[in-house]
Amino acid sequence: EQCSVPRECGHPADHYCHEDGPCPPCVTLVQKMCLGGHKVMPFKTPCHQPAVSCGEVCGKPLPCGVHNCTRVCHGGPCAPEATGESCGDPCWKMMQCGHVCTQPCHGKTPCPMEKCTVQFSVECKCGTVHKVMCAEYRKAVQDSKQEYAD
Repeated sequence: EQCSVPRECGHPADHYCHEDGPCPPCVTLVQKMCLGGHKVMPFKTPCHQPAVSCGEVCGKPLPCGVHNCTRVCHGGPCAPEATGESCGDPCWKMMQCGHVCTQPCHGKTPCPMEKCTVQFSVECKCGTVHKVMCAEYRKAVQDSKQEYAD
Protein backbone atom coordinates (compact mmCIF):
# COMPACT_ATOMS: atom_id res chain seq x y z
CA GLU A 1 0.00 0.00 0.00
CA GLN A 2 1.28 3.51 -0.85
CA CYS A 3 2.57 5.68 2.00
CA SER A 4 0.01 8.27 3.09
CA VAL A 5 2.38 10.65 4.90
CA PRO A 6 2.15 14.05 3.11
CA ARG A 7 5.43 15.38 1.72
CA GLU A 8 6.57 18.94 2.46
CA CYS A 9 7.02 19.53 -1.28
CA GLY A 10 3.43 18.52 -2.03
CA HIS A 11 4.31 15.70 -4.44
CA PRO A 12 2.51 12.39 -3.91
CA ALA A 13 4.41 9.60 -2.19
CA ASP A 14 6.07 7.15 -4.57
CA HIS A 15 6.95 4.50 -2.00
CA TYR A 16 5.20 1.91 0.13
CA CYS A 17 4.10 2.29 3.72
CA HIS A 18 6.81 2.06 6.33
CA GLU A 19 6.50 1.70 10.05
CA ASP A 20 9.35 3.77 11.33
CA GLY A 21 11.78 6.47 10.24
CA PRO A 22 11.32 9.28 7.77
CA CYS A 23 10.09 8.85 4.23
CA PRO A 24 12.76 8.58 1.54
CA PRO A 25 13.57 11.78 -0.37
CA CYS A 26 11.21 12.88 -3.14
CA VAL A 27 12.56 11.88 -6.55
CA THR A 28 9.89 13.61 -8.67
CA LEU A 29 11.71 15.40 -11.50
CA VAL A 30 11.22 19.18 -11.49
CA GLN A 31 12.75 22.23 -13.18
CA LYS A 32 14.76 24.43 -10.81
CA MET A 33 16.41 27.82 -10.76
CA CYS A 34 20.20 27.66 -10.60
CA LEU A 35 22.04 28.44 -7.35
CA GLY A 36 22.82 32.02 -8.37
CA GLY A 37 19.32 32.79 -9.66
CA HIS A 38 20.58 33.34 -13.23
CA LYS A 39 18.16 31.05 -15.07
CA VAL A 40 15.81 28.10 -14.86
CA MET A 41 17.81 24.99 -15.64
CA PRO A 42 16.88 23.41 -18.99
CA PHE A 43 16.84 19.89 -17.50
CA LYS A 44 14.85 18.41 -14.66
CA THR A 45 16.41 17.37 -11.36
CA PRO A 46 15.05 15.32 -8.44
CA CYS A 47 12.89 17.40 -6.13
CA HIS A 48 15.03 16.62 -3.07
CA GLN A 49 18.24 17.88 -4.71
CA PRO A 50 18.69 21.28 -3.08
CA ALA A 51 20.34 23.27 -5.86
CA VAL A 52 22.13 23.13 -9.20
CA SER A 53 24.85 25.35 -10.67
CA CYS A 54 24.34 26.57 -14.24
CA GLY A 55 28.13 26.77 -14.70
CA GLU A 56 28.10 30.43 -15.76
CA VAL A 57 30.17 33.17 -14.12
CA CYS A 58 28.17 34.70 -11.26
CA GLY A 59 28.71 38.35 -12.24
CA LYS A 60 26.86 39.86 -9.25
CA PRO A 61 28.26 43.13 -7.82
CA LEU A 62 30.60 42.63 -4.85
CA PRO A 63 30.21 44.64 -1.62
CA CYS A 64 33.09 46.95 -2.67
CA GLY A 65 30.84 48.47 -5.36
CA VAL A 66 33.64 48.26 -7.94
CA HIS A 67 34.12 44.60 -8.90
CA ASN A 68 31.80 41.76 -9.88
CA CYS A 69 31.95 38.16 -8.66
CA THR A 70 34.03 35.95 -10.95
CA ARG A 71 33.15 32.65 -9.28
CA VAL A 72 31.14 30.00 -11.11
CA CYS A 73 27.40 30.09 -10.29
CA HIS A 74 27.08 29.52 -6.54
CA GLY A 75 24.76 29.90 -3.58
CA GLY A 76 25.43 32.09 -0.58
CA PRO A 77 27.41 35.33 -0.48
CA CYS A 78 29.76 36.12 -3.34
CA ALA A 79 32.73 37.21 -1.25
CA PRO A 80 32.50 35.73 2.24
CA GLU A 81 36.09 36.86 2.88
CA ALA A 82 35.27 40.50 2.04
CA THR A 83 35.70 43.01 4.82
CA GLY A 84 34.42 46.58 4.74
CA GLU A 85 34.97 48.20 1.36
CA SER A 86 37.44 45.58 0.10
CA CYS A 87 36.44 42.48 -1.83
CA GLY A 88 39.98 41.08 -1.62
CA ASP A 89 40.65 41.34 -5.38
CA PRO A 90 43.36 43.60 -6.79
CA CYS A 91 42.03 47.11 -7.53
CA TRP A 92 43.03 47.38 -11.25
CA LYS A 93 41.77 51.00 -11.55
CA MET A 94 43.85 53.58 -13.44
CA MET A 95 45.61 55.95 -11.03
CA GLN A 96 46.26 59.66 -11.65
CA CYS A 97 49.91 58.86 -12.41
CA GLY A 98 48.74 56.77 -15.38
CA HIS A 99 49.63 53.37 -13.90
CA VAL A 100 47.25 50.61 -12.88
CA CYS A 101 46.64 50.24 -9.14
CA THR A 102 47.71 46.79 -7.99
CA GLN A 103 46.83 47.37 -4.33
CA PRO A 104 44.09 45.24 -2.75
CA CYS A 105 40.62 46.58 -3.54
CA HIS A 106 39.84 49.74 -1.57
CA GLY A 107 36.30 50.21 -2.79
CA LYS A 108 35.44 53.60 -4.20
CA THR A 109 38.11 55.48 -2.23
CA PRO A 110 40.84 57.06 -4.41
CA CYS A 111 43.84 54.91 -5.27
CA PRO A 112 46.81 55.46 -2.93
CA MET A 113 49.30 56.92 -5.43
CA GLU A 114 52.03 56.93 -2.78
CA LYS A 115 51.98 53.14 -3.14
CA CYS A 116 52.51 52.98 -6.92
CA THR A 117 55.23 50.35 -7.39
CA VAL A 118 55.82 50.77 -11.14
CA GLN A 119 59.53 51.22 -11.89
CA PHE A 120 61.00 53.23 -14.73
CA SER A 121 64.32 54.80 -15.72
CA VAL A 122 65.11 58.48 -15.20
CA GLU A 123 68.15 60.19 -16.67
CA CYS A 124 69.80 62.91 -14.60
CA LYS A 125 71.25 66.08 -16.17
CA CYS A 126 74.69 64.50 -15.74
CA GLY A 127 73.63 61.53 -17.93
CA THR A 128 73.39 58.93 -15.16
CA VAL A 129 70.35 56.65 -15.50
CA HIS A 130 68.53 55.63 -12.32
CA LYS A 131 65.73 53.12 -11.81
CA VAL A 132 63.06 54.68 -9.60
CA MET A 133 59.62 53.75 -8.35
CA CYS A 134 56.79 55.97 -9.51
CA ALA A 135 55.73 56.92 -5.97
CA GLU A 136 59.31 57.87 -5.00
CA TYR A 137 59.77 59.88 -8.19
CA ARG A 138 56.49 61.74 -7.74
CA LYS A 139 57.39 62.56 -4.12
CA ALA A 140 60.86 63.82 -5.15
CA VAL A 141 59.33 66.01 -7.89
CA GLN A 142 56.72 67.33 -5.45
CA ASP A 143 59.38 68.05 -2.81
CA SER A 144 61.58 69.90 -5.32
CA LYS A 145 58.62 72.01 -6.47
CA GLN A 146 57.88 72.82 -2.82
CA GLU A 147 61.54 73.75 -2.26
CA TYR A 148 61.48 76.26 -5.13
CA ALA A 149 58.14 77.70 -4.01
CA ASP A 150 59.43 78.46 -0.50
